[in-house]
Amino acid sequence: MMKIKKLIKNFPEVTVKGSKEQEITGICSNSKILAPGNLFVAKKGLKTDGSRYIPDAIAAGAVALLTDIYDPTYKQLTQLICPDVGLMEACLSEAFYEY
Repeated sequence: MMKIKKLIKNFPEVTVKGSKEQEITGICSNSKILAPGNLFVAKKGLKTDGSRYIPDAIAAGAVALLTDIYDPTYKQLTQLICPDVGLMEACLSEAFYEY
């Protein structure tokens, strides 16, 4: 587990809406295998937009969201906002999993 403030400390380009004290248990971009406490990565793919799966991720127990646009609809989640979600997913995963 890691608090969001520790996860993003080396990434000033990430804007946080919500609590930086929120702890996450992992990082996942697939709402079907997301575990409770995970940070859900909502990135645009070639065929679909990950933001379509935010409600599924919430139902699965997501506590935070990495996305490119803040959505006030999801005030229950801490939202990490960054223009390049794919790149930031790799950076945050490296920091979280200590690779």
